[in-house]
Amino acid sequence: MAESVRWEAAGVCMRGARHVVDGTPCQDAVRVYRDDALAVIAVADGHGDPKHARSEDGARIAVDVMAALLRSLGRQLLIRQQDEPPIKIQESLEGHLPQRINWEWNRRVKAHAGHLDPDGAWHTDLLLYGTTALGAVFTDRLALFIQLGDGDILLVEDSGATECIFDLHEDMYGSLTHSLCQPGSAAFARVRCQPLLRPAMAMLSSDGVRDCLQGEPDAFLGVGQWLLRRVEQRGWGDALAGLPDWLSELSRRGNGDDVTLGLLHWRQT
Repeated sequence: MAESVRWEAAGVCMRGARHVVDGTPCQDAVRVYRDDALAVIAVADGHGDPKHARSEDGARIAVDVMAALLRSLGRQLLIRQQDEPPIKIQESLEGHLPQRINWEWNRRVKAHAGHLDPDGAWHTDLLLYGTTALGAVFTDRLALFIQLGDGDILLVEDSGATECIFDLHEDMYGSLTHSLCQPGSAAFARVRCQPLLRPAMAMLSSDGVRDCLQGEPDAFLGVGQWLLRRVEQRGWGDALAGLPDWLSELSRRGNGDDVTLGLLHWRQT
C-alpha cells in the first residue's frame, strides 16, 4: 500500500434488545487504536449465561489484553515486514501469540477474581468470565488477524469484493463456541497474516450481527459493502453517527443479542 494511505477507526458496541428487556448488561466489548504507523481492533463477546456470570468483565479484559498485545506486536511487524514474507510471520506466531493472549487473560481474570499473586495457569474460576475474542493489527503493508470462538472479520475492497478471513469451525454451531475460559484455549485460536492489497474497509463484529441477520451469508457480507458505501457517500463522521441506532434496530428485529462493530477505513491523504 502507498505511503499516502491512512486510516480512520472506530468501535461501536450496543446492548442487545433482549438484554434491555431482561435488565442484563451488555456482554460485548471493543477496543480500537490507531496512529500514523499502525491500527488495532479487538472485539470480544461474553457468553452471558449463568455459568459465565462475569462474562461482561471477561470480555472487557479480553479486548484490553488483545489490544495491548497487538499494539506491541504491530511495532515488531513494522520491522519484520521489511524482509519476512507474511506466511513466515504467520507460522512464527501461530503458537506463540494465542498462548501469550491466553496466559495474560488468565492472569488478569484471576486478579479480578481476587487471586493473590495470580499467574496465567488455568483455574476453574476462569469459567465465570467466558468470552470469545478476535482482533487485527494493520501496518502499511500487511494485516495480522487472530480469532478464538465465533464472530467475524471482513475485508472489503473498493469494488465491493468482500473476504471473510476465517470460516466457522466445523464443531461450532448454534450457541456452541470456543472460549478463552477453556483449558488449553490457545489450541483453538486461528492466526492469519497476509499482505494488504486493495482494502477499503475492515470490519470485526461479534456474532450478534450475523445472528440478527438470521445467519444469511449474503445479507451479512452485504453489511460490510453497505458500510463502505455509507462512508464514501456521507463521510466518516456522518456515517458513524447513525450506527448506534442502526445496530439497536438490528438487534430488536433479530434475536436481541448484543451487537458490536470494530471498523477501519482506508483513505487517501
